[in-house]
Amino acid sequence: MKTHTYPLCLAGLIGATASCTVQDPGPMSDRNATDDTYVVDAVATQDTYVREANADLQSGDQITIQVKRTGANRALVGFDTADLEALIAGGDVVSATLELDVDMTNHIPAGGEELEVYAMNTAWTEDATWNCSDDMGPGNSADCSDPWDMSAGGAFAAAASGTAIVEKKQTTPVSFDVTADFANGAPAHGWLIKKTDEEAKGFVKFISTEGGSGARLTIEVAPPTCATDLSAGDIAIVGYNFDNPDEFAFVALTNIGAGAQIKFTDNGWKAIGEFRDTEGTYTWTTSTGVDAGEVITLTNPGLFFSTSGDQILAYQGDDSAPNFLYALHSNGGTWQSDATSSTTSAIPTGLVDGVTAVSIPEIDNARYNGGTSGDAASLLASISDDSNWGGSNSTRQTMPAGPFDVQGVDACVQNAPALLITEYVEGSSNNKAIELTNVGNAPADLDALGAAVSVYFNGNTSAGAVVNLSGVIAPGEQFVLADNNATGAVLAVADQITSSSLWNGDDAIVLTVNGDVADSLGQVGTDPGSYWGTTSTVKTQNQTLRRDASVTAGDTDPSDAFDPADEWIEFAQDDFSGLGN
Repeated sequence: MKTHTYPLCLAGLIGATASCTVQDPGPMSDRNATDDTYVVDAVATQDTYVREANADLQSGDQITIQVKRTGANRALVGFDTADLEALIAGGDVVSATLELDVDMTNHIPAGGEELEVYAMNTAWTEDATWNCSDDMGPGNSADCSDPWDMSAGGAFAAAASGTAIVEKKQTTPVSFDVTADFANGAPAHGWLIKKTDEEAKGFVKFISTEGGSGARLTIEVAPPTCATDLSAGDIAIVGYNFDNPDEFAFVALTNIGAGAQIKFTDNGWKAIGEFRDTEGTYTWTTSTGVDAGEVITLTNPGLFFSTSGDQILAYQGDDSAPNFLYALHSNGGTWQSDATSSTTSAIPTGLVDGVTAVSIPEIDNARYNGGTSGDAASLLASISDDSNWGGSNSTRQTMPAGPFDVQGVDACVQNAPALLITEYVEGSSNNKAIELTNVGNAPADLDALGAAVSVYFNGNTSAGAVVNLSGVIAPGEQFVLADNNATGAVLAVADQITSSSLWNGDDAIVLTVNGDVADSLGQVGTDPGSYWGTTSTVKTQNQTLRRDASVTAGDTDPSDAFDPADEWIEFAQDDFSGLGN
């Protein structure tokens, strides 16, 4: 994983260089697993320590912060909450570690001494004292309008977030697990560190921000799931050809989650807030998700654009209450007050011309010719400026190829389908069937995924039969491919049938998605004789095999050695009781 430095992520840092690091989760296509995470590091922006015996003494300018007795001494560390929230960027915190560098220890007993860390409940400054969260009195005199209660459940949480043991003469950093404190976002007020036994004589001094190495947070973040419900300006139309064949293109200005649907229509929007509803609507669905900057070109979408000017309105939701995302109008350079014909439209509700919509003079074929790099807002403004468009009434335009460089888009994890072979039927006569299960967390559109089942007969290295699959498998659901001459019990649960020759016990089966192997059964290039299986109990001939429920990933190397006993459970020949469920 790559590491990037973001120099502005800790603005206002006290006594240290403002920076943090983020481990790059990689391309969107590589981020389809829910356990994919990245790591961010942050440095404390303030710290001090408070003393029970000197209850009004300020220590925020010291080069160390300390925990000890002689009246309890407790250290406070704080971070810029807005910066932490920006680093987490809406993701889920998998782990968070608070680390402090040790300046010195003294009187620590053999076996070490326990320290505790608590989330702070109250805002404070480096002028904090035992009595006051912000003590403005000079020297050792109290001056605060709202004294705080320096007891558990008062200024800080009632229960410790974590503990750590500090050893005698320790020089390595002390670390606390503070993951639980991020359950509802970044902690707003930092942490307090104290000794578990504040009467024991040992003490620890930590280096403060003024001393050069303040407290640090290391946070592992699981990015949020890429959104499928979009907002105005999350996409923008960047080109069209109204001369046949009809065509238009749009760019994603945010990451779009798998399963998202966007509707496009050339119906005009009426002044009363509804579609004129005399023309067509095309629904586009992404099965694998779309990266910010990717350009999607749709040809012959069935909308039948008018060469005398028309509109393309993009939206989600029901037609009676659409959530408009973007709109283009090409009929005179301005939106009309009402939709009174097939080529007129009022600007859709919630969109703003020049911001989330563009209106250009009537022209048959046009495309955006402006810049393709910048943050989403600047790109949106440029695309929505009609002066950045050009075209022709006689020459079709080449749609922008992309990708655009959309900067500042938060990382997210794509929901994704994942197909697994979960049942294999090698029965009598033509009772052949195979069951697939979508073990992913997004619908599997088999057509869009280019999913296929290939059969390699008798040790051949070339497929003797290929069946292209069609249909949609919801997450957790099954899909059954069967021989068209199978018995009625099999056909009753089949989602697709085929007249292609299917397998016998010595034939390998390979499931592919977009040309890549997703799973396999048997060993391509090897003829095992009559069947695979080291015993006659679990074998690929004259049996039904069901995948062990503990198996969640397919065998993506179809040429490796295969023994069904490793992952499969045997059932009698012509046992179809589990097929499709």
